[in-house]
Amino acid sequence: MELLKSLTSTIVSKLSSSETQSINNQLTAQKLMHKSPTAATGYLISGEIYKQQNDLWAALDVYNKGLGFVSPEDAMYAQLEKETKIVSATITRLSLQMKQLPDEILYLIFQHVTPQDLLQCSGVCHTWCALLIDWPVFWKKLSIALPHMRRMTLEPLIRRQVQVFRLDGPMDDNLVKDALQFLDYLQNTHFIQKLHFSRLLFSNPETGILLLKAISTISPPLNQVKFTECWFSYDLMFSQILSLCSSLTHLSFIRCHIDPWRRTSSTKKQHITLSALTYLKLSLGWYPPADDFATLHPLELFRYCPNLVHLFLDSRASVMYSGDIVQHALKSCPRLWSLVWTTNAEIPTTALIDIKNTKYATSAAYPTKGLRRLVLSNTDLAGTGRIGISSVIKGTHSTLELLHLTNFGNDNMSLADLLRLLSRYEFPRLREVHIPTASSHFCPGPKYSIPHTLFHRCPALEVIMIKDAESSVIVDNNLLKAIAQCCPLLCHLHIVTQQNYTDDGVLEFSALGGLNLKYLEISIEDDINLLTIVARLPMLHHLHIHKIDAGYSDRRVDLDVRNAVAEILQQRGGSLVLA
Repeated sequence: MELLKSLTSTIVSKLSSSETQSINNQLTAQKLMHKSPTAATGYLISGEIYKQQNDLWAALDVYNKGLGFVSPEDAMYAQLEKETKIVSATITRLSLQMKQLPDEILYLIFQHVTPQDLLQCSGVCHTWCALLIDWPVFWKKLSIALPHMRRMTLEPLIRRQVQVFRLDGPMDDNLVKDALQFLDYLQNTHFIQKLHFSRLLFSNPETGILLLKAISTISPPLNQVKFTECWFSYDLMFSQILSLCSSLTHLSFIRCHIDPWRRTSSTKKQHITLSALTYLKLSLGWYPPADDFATLHPLELFRYCPNLVHLFLDSRASVMYSGDIVQHALKSCPRLWSLVWTTNAEIPTTALIDIKNTKYATSAAYPTKGLRRLVLSNTDLAGTGRIGISSVIKGTHSTLELLHLTNFGNDNMSLADLLRLLSRYEFPRLREVHIPTASSHFCPGPKYSIPHTLFHRCPALEVIMIKDAESSVIVDNNLLKAIAQCCPLLCHLHIVTQQNYTDDGVLEFSALGGLNLKYLEISIEDDINLLTIVARLPMLHHLHIHKIDAGYSDRRVDLDVRNAVAEILQQRGGSLVLA
């Protein structure tokens, strides 16, 4: 009896040692894949370990991930392709053998399989997937393992019919855990490319670990992760989540919060590679200052994103970070195309150029590098004072196509200083400009004239917007004349500010230029001038008139003119709007 116990103890010890070694080897392989996602070595090692454990589906999943990221020029690519074909053929052969069994026999076998393994069985073939979905016992087993998940949520995922996995809260913490646990059970999740989470709490350590496991299970096919109004523990979000997202192209944290009182247990620096990331959006309600952040401060992400194209920052949260954020981003991300720094990191609805569209600039005349869209909109652009703004404009004026500066004003630089700065540089490719206006806490205050030379330096302008609710910017007849003479490509002109120009100025504008103008928003005192303006602007489709003098509103001639103008614009496919 003692000898039997001794032998049993020895066998169990060896099995445990072997299992521990396999786990350690798999962890090493996973680190290799995350460190070098475009190299075949990590995928081959991981797949071989899974094969030794008879987990062929896991091996095939790893090999397929590798084929998606490793270049055919890699020395080990042919070996990776060979191993994929061998494992796939083995699975097909075993599946054909199992398909020959009657459904009743398969159900008897499935009776003794765990819910986690049943989910993996659902990915073997369409036949097994259909059998399990139609089998009530399968759903009973899942309801025990994942009591808070509903069939209507699980079934599309089990059928592998969706590319987006989303959880929209608020919801019970147990439901969040079950949903994340489901992803871990499913294993073969290469069909999921996007994760969207909203209004959820990840500050609980257990929930945080499940989130990390879910991301690890899906990555590297995963290319988009979006968090909206979520709470995280002190450093979980950046140091650990990002270390698992080497394949991401889009990453968004929208109105998210980091709980300063909940720290993850580890403060070890994580290896982060975000070379595939092209879109980053950071809108954080609170985060600690850089010198108090345990592992990775949010704004340090820039140096891990050398290929970043679109960057969106929340201007309210950004003031908590010392230093010039805009210059830091431009320096760290040489391929940056769009930089948006606004409230909640949202794209202004008034911008007509598509902020994220990069397809149209295919001409060889366009430089391969250089910022194209710059949007700064906030009541206090702290951290980008006189030196910061000057440096940004100086470094980007030759490539900018969209310049959107609104609600401007801080102690470092006045609106007048900024307007003079803009008129100092050439903007040869600028297509859309939103003239900056003073922020509300500066009004009532001085009026600022727009230098006419600004438009002399922008020959490619298509859109000009001067929307100034605080009436801090002066638009006079001479400015309208400068726009007409210097902007032959102008398509949209919006002027909503205190009227310092006259009807004669608008008539002169229509006589000197505006041949390509399609949309005009302006103030006119006398309706009788509308017909002349429309006749002189043959491409005009939409006319939006402000401040029509009430003294003319009851005259029949005015009504006739308005009706005539409206009919002309309607024939052109447009409309007349009277505000």
